Amino acid sequence: RLAAVQMGAAVSCCSVLRFLLDHSDHLPAGVLARLVDTHDVLMVACSLLEKRPWRARRQLDGTEVRFEGGQWVPVPDAQRHRLPKVEAQLWLAVLALATDPAVRRRYAFTDFRKAALVRLRKYLNETVVDQIPPLVALQRAIDELSMQETPAVDPKPAYLLEQLPQIREALEKGQDWDALAQSALATAFASGPEAKRARAEELAALYASKPVEALLAGPGMAGSAHAGAGEAGGWDAPGEYALRVQAWPAGAEASAPASAVTQAVGRAPSVQTSFQVQSD
Repeated sequence: RLAAVQMGAAVSCCSVLRFLLDHSDHLPAGVLARLVDTHDVLMVACSLLEKRPWRARRQLDGTEVRFEGGQWVPVPDAQRHRLPKVEAQLWLAVLALATDPAVRRRYAFTDFRKAALVRLRKYLNETVVDQIPPLVALQRAIDELSMQETPAVDPKPAYLLEQLPQIREALEKGQDWDALAQSALATAFASGPEAKRARAEELAALYASKPVEALLAGPGMAGSAHAGAGEAGGWDAPGEYALRVQAWPAGAEASAPASAVTQAVGRAPSVQTSFQVQSD
């Protein structure tokens, strides 16, 4: 099971790589430098296309199987000529790297790299090109490269200007990853009955807190507005508000009987406001 998960993650990485290279014009300079210079993904893709680890044969009956959809599945005879998805993704990634002008300007084709790329030419047969027509451009690029002499490798410059992931380096600096892994395994990923009971108690305490209760009950507002001077009054109801307006004649005290009383009930507003109205 672990091998299947690791294989699925590797296949997903090939797809992500291909989609990144499709947008190489918009990638930051640091990302392209790490892909081409630090990790040399072109040689990695060439090696994978030669070895094709997503294809295998069963030892019992010799049936051809391929890794597709997260599992090893047998290949019918009528579909043996069809390319697996991961293989098509890698061909498109090699096409993007070998034909992109920005990559070719900074990529030094040494004898080793040139030989690795030229070895792929024998796999670009009619069956493969018919399924992925853009690979005609890759055929042409490999043919041109095979006829060219290996250029002299320029000496490395005295300085290197590159964008660095400062946030990631700051987070990784001084961390004991073994201790963090053990702590996460004992807390967040714990599956024992005591750990489940502790998480349930934490959730229960969270939902029993006053802020969460107020959030689940809905906002409420009670208030009053008086013409002249008055006192607040009203009632609260979940999801509703009550507005009570009392009016007094000019010069009357707030304790005197109100001449008009109006009440309205509706949905609770997002902002509660108290106000006073003066009337001549």
